[in-house]
Amino acid sequence: MADTWASLDLRVSLEQALLVSLEDQARWAQANQIVGGTTVPNYLNFIFFAGLDAVRPESITIIR
Repeated sequence: MADTWASLDLRVSLEQALLVSLEDQARWAQANQIVGGTTVPNYLNFIFFAGLDAVRPESITIIR
């Protein structure tokens, strides 16, 4: 178990790749008629940046 824990990189971050992934999933769900609507939501409206900004602002790489 110690070897497994040593190889993990545990940290809190908000990365641009998260938004790209959410947008891709929304487009896929719309294309496959899993959800309704024709526009991809603006996921920036659902992210509370202030919490991580207060603790570790350098870990946020999302373009705002």
